Amino acid sequence: MIEAKKLLINRIGNNVIKCVEEGKDQYKRILAECFVNNQSLSKYLVREGYAFAYRKYSTKYIPDEDY
Repeated sequence: MIEAKKLLINRIGNNVIKCVEEGKDQYKRILAECFVNNQSLSKYLVREGYAFAYRKYSTKYIPDEDY
């Protein structure tokens, strides 16, 4: 967990984070994807092995997990 945090800190730096709302989950929490310099932070974490494609809810990150 600490390694993923450090990875994100380095990736974000002093850049502005932009998050795009994608809906809400069953508990009415906002689901969003966040970007730095138009690059998805979720995709980055999956590709680096610090997150996984949660296939039960989405197939969006499967190619990144396979990478």
